[in-house]
Amino acid sequence: MKKLQMIAVLILTLLFVSACVPDEDDDEGFLNNDQTDTVSGGDSGIDSDTTNDTLPDDQQDTDSDTSDTTSDNADTANDPVDPTDPTADPTDPTDPTEPTTDPTEPTTDPTEPTTDPTDPTTDPTGPSSELPECSDADITPCKDSSSGHIWSKKFSNVTLSSADSNCQGLKEGGLNGWRLPTIGELRTLIQNCSSTQTSSTSCLVSDDCLANTDECTAGCSSCASDSSGKYSKLGDTGMLWSSSNLEGNFYYVWTINFHSANFSYASNVSDKYAARCIKK
Repeated sequence: MKKLQMIAVLILTLLFVSACVPDEDDDEGFLNNDQTDTVSGGDSGIDSDTTNDTLPDDQQDTDSDTSDTTSDNADTANDPVDPTDPTADPTDPTDPTEPTTDPTEPTTDPTEPTTDPTDPTTDPTGPSSELPECSDADITPCKDSSSGHIWSKKFSNVTLSSADSNCQGLKEGGLNGWRLPTIGELRTLIQNCSSTQTSSTSCLVSDDCLANTDECTAGCSSCASDSSGKYSKLGDTGMLWSSSNLEGNFYYVWTINFHSANFSYASNVSDKYAARCIKK
């Protein structure tokens, strides 16, 4: 009996001791909970309230606006460029890196004529369609529509070299590029003389037949002398120079005497006759 009592006392003692010793897991959990409460509920709450309470209201608003502005700027940077916005257009002419003019663009068109081709003062051929028809009224420059030749005024009593110089330097009616006519061209002025005008089939004097032989001249009979100028489309009555030399004779040149519509020749050194210039 006494032994049982001692055992019971021992058990009670152990139970008492066990109850008095704190549980390590409980203590550790209590510390952790306490720290957690302090950070989240105590210190964290105090810092947040202190910051918001101590700053003036306008300062707090400024910070908030700055944050919003930064956010807006970031959004704007990511936005696509509006092609219609001149401030964002990369080809804006105010951009110093953008050329003000296209260097490849010519200032003038090289293919554009610098002069009006219909202007008689600059066109070397001239407006032949506007020229008067050649007649015995001797209005020049004129155009002979039957041959297409354009004729100038007459130079009287000149040597062949002077006649040639006069034609080369002539600018009549705003036209230039004149020259002495060949014998074939000068012959186109003959009219009213069937034996020597260009329609004749017997008189063969031409640019291709320049010899003073029967082959070229046998059929070139002159017409009756007439001082009215009826044998010339321009009313000429005397001798006119051509630029065609007699074949085989450099010192003589073919001429036409419009007094009788016949062919002749003259010295290209000393003789002096009239001359007209031609252009096509």
